[in-house]
Amino acid sequence: MKHSYPTSITGELQPLDVAVNDGYKRILKGKFRDWYALEVEKLDDADVTSVVDLRTSLLKPLHASWLIETHMAVGQDYDCIRRSFDKNGTLAALT
Repeated sequence: MKHSYPTSITGELQPLDVAVNDGYKRILKGKFRDWYALEVEKLDDADVTSVVDLRTSLLKPLHASWLIETHMAVGQDYDCIRRSFDKNGTLAALT
């Protein structure tokens, strides 16, 4: 028997959507924002054609390292992970 759930309740049913993913995205966006700000600082004010290099070949390795760093940081926040399972009721159902 196939179960169908409304798409609008995914955030309530999936534990990581409840508490972890927002922080993960915030950290990852912050890493890009910080990198981009440093790149803008390097631009030559006299050369109006200067732009930040956003080629995929440059960003892919940077993004990979940001993902690993973010994953390691969020993965160590056991309280946040536990809260996400507690908030959506999964923890209570398992205990």
